[in-house]
Order: sequence, then structure tokens, then C-alpha cells
Amino acid sequence: MRKRFGKVKIFTAAMLLAMSMVCGCSKKDDDNANGSDGNKQENQQDVNQGANDGNASTQGIRTVAIKDSDYAIKNHPLNGTNAIYEINISPWMKSEYPHISCIRPYNENYLMCIFEDTQLVILNPLDGSVVAQKQLPDGYFYDDCVFIDENGNLAFLNYMDSKIYFYDSSLTQYDCIDVSQLQVSIGYLNKDFTEMYYTNYEDTNLHRYNFKTKQDESITITDKQAVFMNICGYSQSENCIMLELYSGDWENGEDEMIVWDLTTNQKKDIDVGMINSFKDNENYYVADSYVDGMYTCYFGDKSSGNTHIYRFDETALDCYPSFDLEHHMAVTSIEQVANAGESREEFIALHDLEKGKIAETSFQAGDKYVYIGKSVYLPEAQLVVFSYDENTTIKLCVWDLVDDTNKTSFDETNIYAVDCVKGTNAEFSEILDTTKKEIEETYNVEIYYDDSISSCEITDYTYEKVNSQFSIDRTLKILNRELAKYPEGMIEQLGEKIQFYIVNKMEGNSQNAVEFLSGAQHTISGKPQILLNVDNAYELDKTIHHEIFHAFEDYLVSVGSEFDDDTWCALNPSDFSYSYSYQEIGYDDISYIDENYGQEGEGMMDYPEDYTYYDGCKEDKAYFVDYYSQKFPNEDRASVFAAAMTENSYGMHYFNASHIREKLRAIDEKLRNGFNTENWPEQTEWEAWMTEK
Repeated sequence: MRKRFGKVKIFTAAMLLAMSMVCGCSKKDDDNANGSDGNKQENQQDVNQGANDGNASTQGIRTVAIKDSDYAIKNHPLNGTNAIYEINISPWMKSEYPHISCIRPYNENYLMCIFEDTQLVILNPLDGSVVAQKQLPDGYFYDDCVFIDENGNLAFLNYMDSKIYFYDSSLTQYDCIDVSQLQVSIGYLNKDFTEMYYTNYEDTNLHRYNFKTKQDESITITDKQAVFMNICGYSQSENCIMLELYSGDWENGEDEMIVWDLTTNQKKDIDVGMINSFKDNENYYVADSYVDGMYTCYFGDKSSGNTHIYRFDETALDCYPSFDLEHHMAVTSIEQVANAGESREEFIALHDLEKGKIAETSFQAGDKYVYIGKSVYLPEAQLVVFSYDENTTIKLCVWDLVDDTNKTSFDETNIYAVDCVKGTNAEFSEILDTTKKEIEETYNVEIYYDDSISSCEITDYTYEKVNSQFSIDRTLKILNRELAKYPEGMIEQLGEKIQFYIVNKMEGNSQNAVEFLSGAQHTISGKPQILLNVDNAYELDKTIHHEIFHAFEDYLVSVGSEFDDDTWCALNPSDFSYSYSYQEIGYDDISYIDENYGQEGEGMMDYPEDYTYYDGCKEDKAYFVDYYSQKFPNEDRASVFAAAMTENSYGMHYFNASHIREKLRAIDEKLRNGFNTENWPEQTEWEAWMTEK
């Protein structure tokens, strides 16, 4: 079984028709192009005209060819590219550790950037010229805390001095409001900049602050004991706010997402799904979701009520989508690792949310630290602009879609059009059944969901059937992806087929069961049965491999090749012993354990923190991939195996620790001795991490 740590944000699919988040920006007035420090104004005139003409052609806008423009750049700064250029931003990058905190579209074809020294710069990415420039007050301005109203006025929430600065469309400051007394944790401004909705550091209520009257109103959302509240989005058009609310207590709490109607001060009755971010306008909405290495986008038309589900299918270490809601486009930046020890590859892709991926380019990152941050799509200019951090060197890069002869084009892929993710859609049901049968036939397994889960014989847990077709679809896709990692014939050697049950709201109901968990496995009458909890599931791919390894251990016992726990325990520090209990640590939030390490209290074990791999742990002292591994030897082995099977997706570098590698080698030896390896590859998925890198 696998304990569920961490909270996963949840959201509603049907909700997407009714609420939104302030993430986009409105079209600016022509005055914006007349700011200070402009240059190359002759070239600018045609660009300005095209930017404010919705029907302008690409040819009219591209008055300057990027490859011929007066950039102070290196030619093609990224390896293996032929149409990615670098804007010279050295005048604004003055600190030792520079960064770009905000990139936004501006008048369709300009960029609004905020640099680390709080320089607000309006750039023309076609030729690298400056349209306008403004020095903001010292502080830090997050991208999500830059607001633009329908008249082109700007508001910047400065988290360093707790003030909100207001500028008109000519970048002239016209107001400054001190909100330090509010202790703002996160805040969103309403449509006309008269109010702010926020949560603070002291309570768990939603607050509304009126800038004119200076009145602060506390809005009580629930009568439950709430220990955490976070604003995840705000819809200006619908005047609704989305809240993640964790109630009860950290050990036995409930994580839920609610939508609060700020006009009626009532909770909306809307179904739930999972998202990371959300934005809308009067006509459309878009949201993205990341669960277990799979990125998905919801795109919907408010007038028709149709929801398009678009999946970014890449398995990646990171994926950072940005959206152009007006043109129904998305940009993703993805880092991938093909195999252990190989250099990383970076991808930039452009997606039509109604048709599929339409362009992609890639380049090698090698062994460098690389981070692709904010990105912007400028449709009329046919450019994608993104920030690129390479070993602390910041670049602002332009991908020219017109001149890129190496970019890859794609046909329509992975798009579903459904009325509502929650509930039953006949066409979607057929897709699910077809996918299920293909997986069963390919890997010789059985999969159950909906009413068929009643056949499961595992009785230590309560669970419900999954009533979200999208959750089932996502789980099937992840299961198919992860089963493909096993050597040919390995799973079939278990004798009986593994039975996977896709369930919801799974909880333990016996003294021997974990109370809150994401998966469980039992071999009953020789049949391996695995429960996969998709409700608030955390790292479902790791759960799949964790539970499959438990089935492998049962098989090794049946063939007389089981692990000897004394031999296994010799791989641990001499002063360590497993707790041999699922009841010692039951906290969902791992940070609670970090903060309370070594303190006395019910439910806390005095686990030596240096033995558990985490950021900053000395690798020569790390013996465990997580705290849950320290309960039982078999949970330790399953956790190490699952980490090896998903290392390419998460890049946690567990196996830089020699003691964890030693455990993986012991696992591999047992698997090689207990299974028929005739059709196995020379190196399996997990064996790629057994040697020092």
C-alpha cells in the first residue's frame, strides 16, 4: 500500500463555464506606444498600426525580419535551432542572480516585461527595440499579481512593501494603496480596481477590501474547522472566486475546491475535477491540469457549453503552459530525459486548443541547468517569446515560426469534445471501454471501474466508484504508459492476471490499514488485486509501480525466492529500526513532519532526518526515498523500486545516494533470480539507475 502525502488542487469541469481567473491582459490604448526611451520609431509605426488592427495581415506587421534586424545577439543561441533568436536585455539585467518576473503580451505584438531590478520595459520583439520604459518601486512583482483593466490601466501588487501601485496607460502612476495592515497572502483585484479579494496570514477566511472606503470585510465560507485556504482563481466576468479549502485537521482533514458567488455570497453547486490554473473572458475559458506527469487543458465556449479536453501527452520533468485565450492557442515548454545519464532535451511547442499541436522545436540542454519560464504567443507576428535560464544566465528568446524550417507540424491529436466531464457521456464511454480493452490485451491484465469494482475482494478499505469519466480516462492513460516500462512477459509470469480497480474516496477501515492512501495491493487466492485511488491521487504513476512491486514480492515468496529481512535491514544504519506500524505517522502534509521533527507528540516517530533523502540531505547519509519507507522493509523496497521506475519523469536524483543505489541493486538481484529473464532487455527501466552517475 502507499500512503498519500501532500494536497492536490481540485477544480470543476462544469465550473469552467461559470468562473475564471485574472491571468490575461486587455488590449492597450495607442498611448502606450508613445512612452519614453523609444527608438527605431520609423519601424515602429507600421507595427503599431498592425497591432491595433484586428484584421492586419502578418505581412503588414512583420515590417522587420528578425534574422535581419539589429539585434545585439549571438546567432541561434540555443543548440540545434535555426530560428530562435535572443533579444539583448543586458541594460536591465544588473544583479548577480537576474530573473524576469513577468512577461505579458502588449498591443498584440509588444511585450511587457518586468526585470529583476523592477524595470518595466515594453519591447518590440520583431526588432528588439524599446517602446516604453518605467522604473517601478523597489520590491518584487509576481506575474500573477500584475493586473490590467479594460481601459489599459495597470495595477502591481508589491509583496515586499505590501503596496499596490496604479498606473495609467501612459505608465504614469496615479495612485498607491498601502495594504500592509491586511497581511495579504494572495490577492486579486476586481474588474474596475475598486476592490481586492484576498486571504491573509492570520485566519482562514476570504476577505474583501474596498480601496475607496477602506472597509475590510471577512467572508465566512464554511463552519468547518479550516486550517488552510488558498485563492486559486477569480472570474471578473462572473464575479466568482475559486478557493482551495482544507478543513478539519492536518491528519484527518478534507481538501476541497469550492466556487463562491461574490454577488450572492453563496457557494455554487458545481462538480469537481483537477486544475492548476484558470482564466476566462466573456466568451471562453481555459484551464490546465498537471497530474502524474500528464498535462491536460480544458477549453470551453461559454455560449455553447462545450468543453474541449486537450491533453499535452509528453512525459516530462516540467511543463509550463501559457495561454492565448482570444486565439485559442497555448504554448508549452517541456524538459525531457530520454534515458538515465543522457543529456536533457528542451522542447517548445505551440498548440491549437481545438485542433492539436501545430508546431514544435527542440534543442539540447546537455548537463547545464536550464529553466524555461514565462512564454508568450504573438499571433499576428507569428512569434513565441520565452525567458530562458541557463546556469543563472537569463536570455529572452524569440522563436520565429515563419522562418523556422526545422519545426515539426502535427495533425489533430488527443482532443475530446464533451458537454461535461462529470457524469456519463455515451461517446466518451465507448472511448474508455476501447482504451481499457487495448490495455488489457496488451499487458494481460484486468481493469475494473464503475459498477464492476464490486468484484474486488480487498476488504480492509472502503471506497466508492469513480463518477468522473475524465478521471478514468486519465488513469487509463497513465496505466498504459507505466505498464509499457516493464520487460516483455514479466507481468504475465505472476500466473494470475493483475486486477486493477479504479476507485474513489479510498480509506482504511482496520487497524492494519493506512487511513488515507492512494493505493493498496493484496494477493488473494493467488490473484494480485490493486486498488488505485484517483480521488486526490498524488503521483499515481509511483503508486502503480509501488503496488505492482508488492505483487512481485508475493510472487517471489511463492517461488521460494523471497527477500530475507535481516539481510535487507543490514543495508540500513546500525541504529535504525523500522516502526512496523502504519499508525505512527498519519499526517498528509509532509511539511508537518519537517517542522515537528524530533518533538514529542502523539503520532510522531523520532526518525533520524538525515537518513531520508530530501533537498539538502547529504547523499552519503541518505538511505530512504521518503518517510513512509521507514515503516516496513517491504514498503521500503516498493518505494525504492517506484522511485527508479519514475525517475525520468520526476528527476529527484534519489540514486545519487550510494545507499539507495545499493538497495536498488539488491532488489534487482532478487527480481533477476526469481523471474524468467529470457526476453528481458540488457538494461531494464529500473536498472538504469543502479550505477553511479
